[in-house]
Amino acid sequence: MNGLEKSIKQSGFRNELIENEFGLICNECKKKYDYYKFDNGQIVRDGCNCDNYEFQREQRKAFAKKKQRRKIEKIYRKSIIPYDLQEATFESYEPQNESQEKLFNICKRYADKFDINNKQSLLLQGDFGLGKSHLAMAALKVIKANDHSVLFMDVPQLLTAYKDTYNKDSEMTEKELDKVIDEVDLLVLDDYGTTVNDFGNQKLFNLMNMRKGKHNIITTNNTAKELTKNKDLAKQFSRMMMNATPIKVDGDDYRLKGLV
Repeated sequence: MNGLEKSIKQSGFRNELIENEFGLICNECKKKYDYYKFDNGQIVRDGCNCDNYEFQREQRKAFAKKKQRRKIEKIYRKSIIPYDLQEATFESYEPQNESQEKLFNICKRYADKFDINNKQSLLLQGDFGLGKSHLAMAALKVIKANDHSVLFMDVPQLLTAYKDTYNKDSEMTEKELDKVIDEVDLLVLDDYGTTVNDFGNQKLFNLMNMRKGKHNIITTNNTAKELTKNKDLAKQFSRMMMNATPIKVDGDDYRLKGLV
């Protein structure tokens, strides 16, 4: 009886040894080890710690993933999502015409094929009530479920968030908000093109600088002509369109369905 067998016997270990081999060489660490298998399925490789290393590696991966999930949730909680979008999914969207069907397919494919290393943006253009925000939110949910950090804001909410950072009781500084917006895997900016003051224009210009060449979904009720009607807007639009695919959608406002 060797040392390990004797120790097992003395410890009162109740499971029966059903298989053992001595003097094996580990393919990974090249160390010599003795192999023991017990009737409860437990395996011991005496002299080789590769199993422990693998267990520790898996534990580190699990911890890193848990930490990343906490980060994702922390960023997502900064989103301000309108009540009518909270339950938005691809399954609950009902296209009413060909352009809406096209919009649905592009947004669904964007979400399903989201690749953090292949930066792509979407600009969803069309009138009110055609489902642009609904599909942007649906895409965001799919991407978040695949462990990516996401943030949803409409333009007025975004500017309010910046103004709030100047409050002495604010939980976040302007620099910290910039960092969140800059580093988030996907930013959904809803209702772009809303009329804003000089402060708003400056913040939007800074945002477009931070997010150019990254993953963004931007919805707007405005045409390209309206979004470039002056020099400041044209500069924003130029940065916004870097690596962006514009999709135009038309139809009737679903909110007014049955009323007109």
